[in-house]
Amino acid sequence: MAAYKPAPSLVAKAARMPRRPGVYFMKNAAGETIYIGKAKSLVRRLTWYFRPHYKLDTRIAHMLSETVDFDVFLAESETEALLLENNLVKALRPRFNFKLKDDKSYPCICIKSERFPRLTAARYRESGASQGELYGPYPDAAAVRNALKLLHELLPLRTCNLTLPPRRTVSPCLRHQLGTCGAPCAGRQSEEEYMELIEQARHYLRGRFTALLPFLREQMTAAAAALRYERAAALRRHIETLTKLSEKQKAAVMAAVAPAPEAGHDRQPDLDVLGVAIFGPLSCLLQIEVRQGVIAGRTSHFYEIDSSPAFHDGLTADKLISEFIGRHYAPARSIGLLLPKVIQDRSAIEAAAAQAGLHVTIPTRGDNWRLVKMAMENARLALMEHMELPAVRRELHQRGLAELQRLLGLGLDRVASGRIDGDGGDSGVGGTDRMSEKGGSPEAGPHLRLEVYTLIAAGSTALTGAMIVHQDGDIYPGACRHLRLKTALPSGMPPEPEEAMAASMKEAIEEFITRRFALAEKERKKHNSASAGTAAGGRDKYRWTPIPDCILIIGEGRTLPAPNPSPPRQASATIDHLTAELVRAAVQTLNNLGYKVPVIGVGSLDSLYMPSGSSGSTGPSGHAVPSGSTGPVAAPAGGTLLVLPPHSFLWPLLFGLAGEMKRFNTAYRHGLWKRRRR
Repeated sequence: MAAYKPAPSLVAKAARMPRRPGVYFMKNAAGETIYIGKAKSLVRRLTWYFRPHYKLDTRIAHMLSETVDFDVFLAESETEALLLENNLVKALRPRFNFKLKDDKSYPCICIKSERFPRLTAARYRESGASQGELYGPYPDAAAVRNALKLLHELLPLRTCNLTLPPRRTVSPCLRHQLGTCGAPCAGRQSEEEYMELIEQARHYLRGRFTALLPFLREQMTAAAAALRYERAAALRRHIETLTKLSEKQKAAVMAAVAPAPEAGHDRQPDLDVLGVAIFGPLSCLLQIEVRQGVIAGRTSHFYEIDSSPAFHDGLTADKLISEFIGRHYAPARSIGLLLPKVIQDRSAIEAAAAQAGLHVTIPTRGDNWRLVKMAMENARLALMEHMELPAVRRELHQRGLAELQRLLGLGLDRVASGRIDGDGGDSGVGGTDRMSEKGGSPEAGPHLRLEVYTLIAAGSTALTGAMIVHQDGDIYPGACRHLRLKTALPSGMPPEPEEAMAASMKEAIEEFITRRFALAEKERKKHNSASAGTAAGGRDKYRWTPIPDCILIIGEGRTLPAPNPSPPRQASATIDHLTAELVRAAVQTLNNLGYKVPVIGVGSLDSLYMPSGSSGSTGPSGHAVPSGSTGPVAAPAGGTLLVLPPHSFLWPLLFGLAGEMKRFNTAYRHGLWKRRRR
């Protein structure tokens, strides 16, 4: 086939994946899953797929040519991802998966249903109860053989096929002479003693190694002290095997995880596991479906704060789960429900579940808790990816900009920047007024030009100023820039390092802003653009000329927290000294240059800091503070600190700006590193 070139959206999405094991689903234009795979590191595997390829296997090439999107399912270990892949391929049977589609499943260890039961290798089946007790599954047959070998070395259990008790007298075999069998066939081991050993084997197979591993380590130390190095090495291998096999295979959800079969029924009841993630005005409820003892799939449900009247006073895990139960479960349906422990009002949820015939469990430890933890982690990732969808991101940013315009007192009469001195009409190049050409009122938030500044260290003492531009409701990559500054950090250890650092950073931000607006004047004069800039929010070839409507200054590396199951807590209404100094220095520099542009700093992670004297920062109007906000409070460094409400649309906006700044600076540093290596 011809060379494969992936879509930019797939490349960007693959780069956002975590460095964690999991399962990925390739999907075609119809939304069908066409391939399921596992990976030890999702970001490495998916970035390998979505990069230019010139020689590919025919099957992979056809699969990639049909792939328009992908989804992921996080796991806690590579073994868990392997088992999860096996279950999902058998359930969904994707077209490009030619392995794992047969009825052959992963091996287990079986304790036979007989007198003096034996331990054997077996394959899990739905009728596995007739074989005996099944434990596992394990990743491969070699792991089962190693486990059986270890059990027979530690516990004197029989391996013969004799029917016990025997009809005639038999002599003990060689294993009895070696001490690895108690010889119940010869009557030298009672059934009670044998069943005590079987109970110890059950503890081992259920992963209860707290007493076994210390014992093995003591034996290994004693053997090494006695110069029995072969025995010590064998014990070390057994310890490594135990540690490896201690990874619980909850992805298979055997009897140890799923609810026990009901009386009179052989099959396990259906089970749903719910995970919740909330971030600002958005939330995700992820449902993992467990059917007949295996994970059969998952479904993500997304809600906004205004999607239901029940959410108008805030999104909480209790409201989301109650709303989900009322809408998605039919009455009198027998199913188990595992819920996270973040819910506050358990009685209300149990009442709603009882009407639908659901049995609610809130685990706090064990395998069920690990399943809920998996659902919570996947809900966070699903919400993050949902926020990155172009249509969703644009809508969230537009609503965030409109809220920012109200919250900061950026009245519609001065959406654009202008000069303080007399020639303000023409020099507001780039912007301006954003008035409708048909004589209407100025257009609202989406057409604001928001510039985000930060200072990054480009070496031991060198500083670089970074600028990203948010315009027309999205990031404008063509206008994002880095400027290398002449100002440097102090070298060595000055007597007062904090004061010297603050002075250097203030000087650097002054230099950056001065150069940024000098480049705008130079570009305006070069193109003789008395009416240049962006008309009605459109983009043109000018990069520096449009004057920002608002400037946001954030510290390097400062990002907002990831989605949580409960709303974020209110800020502590504090502002660090360095950020406050940078914001005040920026305001003073703009005033000296003759520009009236509001400057905002990120105080704590959920608040905005506006210094005294900043244009447009006299405080919000009476209707500007959304419901639930603590409102403006006095900042210790002077000015005003606005604490955002938990469900403000500014959360997705600020989160996106901070993430884009981090990616922009990371790419810049990588470029510097590559140039230095040449």
